[in-house]
Amino acid sequence: MKKLNRFFIILGLMLVICVTSVYGVEYNWFDEIDMPDNMEEPIKIKKDGLWGLMDYDGNLICNPLYSEIGKLSDGLFLVKKGNIYGFVDIDGEMVINPQFSYGLEFNEDLAVFNMYGLYGYIDKKCDIIIKPLWTKAEPFVDGLAKVSNNDNKQGFIDKQGNVVIQPVWDSVGQFSNELCSVSSNGKMGYINKNGEVVIDLNYDWVEKFVDGTARVILNGKYGVINTENNQIIDAEWDYISQINNSIFTVSKIGDKQLYGYIDKTGHVISSPIWENTKLFNENLAPVRLNELWGFIDKSGKLIIDCKYIHASLFIKDVAVVKENEGSYKIIDKNGNFLNNIEYTNYKSYINSPYIAVLTDDKWGVINNYGETIVDNVYDEIALLGDKYFAVKKDSKWGIIDCNSNIIVDYNWDEIVSFNNNMIVVKKDNLYTLINKEGKYPFVSDELKILGKLGLIKGNGNGITLEYANKTSTRIQSAIIVLRMNGLEEQALSYSGQNNFNESKGYSWKQGINIMAFLKDNPGVGFIGDTNNNFMPLSNLTYKQYVKVLLENLGYKQDVDFKYDETLTFVQSLGIDIDNKNTLSNNDMAEITIKFLQTNTKDGQLLIEKLISNNIVSRDTAKSLNLVK
Repeated sequence: MKKLNRFFIILGLMLVICVTSVYGVEYNWFDEIDMPDNMEEPIKIKKDGLWGLMDYDGNLICNPLYSEIGKLSDGLFLVKKGNIYGFVDIDGEMVINPQFSYGLEFNEDLAVFNMYGLYGYIDKKCDIIIKPLWTKAEPFVDGLAKVSNNDNKQGFIDKQGNVVIQPVWDSVGQFSNELCSVSSNGKMGYINKNGEVVIDLNYDWVEKFVDGTARVILNGKYGVINTENNQIIDAEWDYISQINNSIFTVSKIGDKQLYGYIDKTGHVISSPIWENTKLFNENLAPVRLNELWGFIDKSGKLIIDCKYIHASLFIKDVAVVKENEGSYKIIDKNGNFLNNIEYTNYKSYINSPYIAVLTDDKWGVINNYGETIVDNVYDEIALLGDKYFAVKKDSKWGIIDCNSNIIVDYNWDEIVSFNNNMIVVKKDNLYTLINKEGKYPFVSDELKILGKLGLIKGNGNGITLEYANKTSTRIQSAIIVLRMNGLEEQALSYSGQNNFNESKGYSWKQGINIMAFLKDNPGVGFIGDTNNNFMPLSNLTYKQYVKVLLENLGYKQDVDFKYDETLTFVQSLGIDIDNKNTLSNNDMAEITIKFLQTNTKDGQLLIEKLISNNIVSRDTAKSLNLVK
């Protein structure tokens, strides 16, 4: 456990999150974690059966108080406490206290509520905008809401509560392409937003229009119409699938059910001669004839003969097929095998050039050229994002990249999800978040402390999550060390002519000044290589940064320690440092704080030295528990 207080967590009475350690790394553990699709929404966390909200700095913005938290809609979350519903905003602040026995999310600034068994609508101030007059009510969409009366007839009202389409229908759908399906006495048709019937109720069934077409059933047969009620595909089919890339699958049942394809203009691509079909992807579709699969193009031409007992979709120009009872193989769009390897199983992924393949009971990965990029050594495998894989080895899960580099060690019972560069993992039936380095993926306590001390300022948007997880560079760390010595302003305006090689053509003028200052002041700790290269944008390593901080404690390279023995020497001072090739800004901050709490060679805490040199304020350092 770190010595530093987690000052950034709101310690209310309801705070029940615990911080524990696995393999020396601290995590916050939860019963469940629900990651949103984008970082504009907070993270939902569950503890002891109740849900709360957490931001991307790790701050608990809404204590776990609710049995349910719905999706974010119109800037508000529907929450359930006990058996009643209310609303909180994106910051976790209560907007409408729980008081309703029924809850639907806000949509178009209004939400459905229930009173005495009838439904109406409230606004975000909890004012009743539309009185509870309806036996059923749905959210507003494009200014209209579906409602039902006491006779169980349906219609639409506007946002002022005016009836714009009388509740005279047995059922109504939702408007799409300016039309809405309606039913009466077992027949269906369409109305417009004036409530006028524009397509007569002659159909047994209809669906909503999508891109100007809709499937219908007439006299028990499927067809497709447009918004003018013209039959694009005659109602003569036993089944028609949904649209796929503007193509319908059609079928007729005779001695057996056969399938074909028709496009949305009514053009027959392929007559119903196939025993089974799959979707078109990359202009080819798998089709089955005489129990064997082949591929046709969008003209209906058979491109690859029907000779496989299994065929996948083509993805990134390759498909997986199986001949007879043999193993799976990979083919290109000419039907040629990409390699001579046979696989016992596979997993392909839409829009991904990678295929997970199984041989000898072990999983690996090949690319769309048939090349092995991950050896078959894993018990389980799953694609994460566009270039990472969750892999299971010896009953534990980890993460590797497409070059087989281990990104996250095999410590976890399950890799649950991976998005926004955050990974939800499971261990011992509890969940936590990690980043690609296996660490808790928020702005660290240490980075926030350095920000309050004025030693780190972040990027143009301050100290953000993106900045925290960004890899530190040599020039960036040099600026921080200059600040620790009160030399930043002097370095920024330095005009020395002696400089490193990169100063020629370097676009940042003040960066050139900084490098010239470091060149003329090697005592700061930053020196170039033997070829006079400073490498300002190169990734900073642990050893490089520790070496610089040791010199700021008063120890000198080649006097007190050798560079190759840097990490051994720092451990002799009681400072525990990892040894990694690169470090993030979170990592750099953690190292810096450890050094601030370490004595200089003269026996003074480094933080006290900074205070005595007026680099940081004692009051600030005290408030952060760095000094007494």
